[in-house]
Amino acid sequence: MLGWMARPTRHFWKNHLGQDWEARLMYPDLWKIISDRDLITDEEIWALRYHLRRELVEFARKRLREQFQRSGGDGARVFDRILSTDALTIGFARRFATYKRATLFFRDLEQAAAIFRDPQRPVQVIFSGKAHPRDDKGKEFIQRIVEMTKRNEFFGKVIFLETICGRA
Repeated sequence: MLGWMARPTRHFWKNHLGQDWEARLMYPDLWKIISDRDLITDEEIWALRYHLRRELVEFARKRLREQFQRSGGDGARVFDRILSTDALTIGFARRFATYKRATLFFRDLEQAAAIFRDPQRPVQVIFSGKAHPRDDKGKEFIQRIVEMTKRNEFFGKVIFLETICGRA
């Protein structure tokens, strides 16, 4: 499982807060313990965050390789340069419907390109999901996102992971 509550996260909080930490999430005493003590350092939180992002990037690279091979690619592409473990990572993994406005990011291509090429504040986006079978506009959104992933200014920083068997 990827995400904020992945196995490494659960292990991290169990080590710092005890076995029953999940059962106590809604109780103020748990949060008071965290805020009153120097129980967890900023460095520990950032290390966990970096670890999770590294796992996400590796997962995405692996899935992209698989997608490429399924589509008849020869595996010659270099996937190790796709995505960064040091960039702000935005995830959009859901049903593609027009009201969710997944393509809004690319409304102004010049501005979007400027955001993605800023070396001081690197940004990347991982899209995944599918449209309802009868939602042609949602399918068009996915096609537009896939087109964006192929443009030079977005390549390796905007990716689309195909949904396999109902999962991203």
